[in-house]
Amino acid sequence: MVILLKIVVIKKEFDEEYVFELVENMLNYTEDYIQKGIGWLLKTCSKFNPDSIFGYLMNNKERLPRLILRYSSEKLSNEKRKQILKK
Repeated sequence: MVILLKIVVIKKEFDEEYVFELVENMLNYTEDYIQKGIGWLLKTCSKFNPDSIFGYLMNNKERLPRLILRYSSEKLSNEKRKQILKK
């Protein structure tokens, strides 16, 4: 996951399908450091395509752990972040 973060930062773009598939595969892990890593990945991707990440988070906010939602929405606008974190 770390190497993917580096690639996203260097290329300033990402393959949505690949990133979202990776996130889905990693959701079975409940360890905090895994969830933080997922959040960091989505947060980094949100710098380059915030609408895509916002849509993914909104569509999946009921099943994504709160930790992932908090980390991944840090770089989004306050309004969007509030929507994501609203229960």
